[in-house]
Amino acid sequence: MSYRWNGTDQADFGFIAQEVKEVLPEIVYGEEGQMSLSYGQVSAVLVKAVQEQQKEIEDLQTKLSKGKTGRSFGGYGFKI
Repeated sequence: MSYRWNGTDQADFGFIAQEVKEVLPEIVYGEEGQMSLSYGQVSAVLVKAVQEQQKEIEDLQTKLSKGKTGRSFGGYGFKI
């Protein structure tokens, strides 16, 4: 989300700590109204998520390429 700092009116962007706390409470600090998060730890989580997603994409691509070789579908004799 984008926002402007009070006092300086400087534009910036970031996450809403309350929303992040629902998924990653370990990286959110402070009390309601004064929350902040550890952005360094967010990077590690995002990199891991991208790695897992890439593996899933590669697995699906492998399944698709096997289907294009004319193998039967579901044991019913249908060809893809």
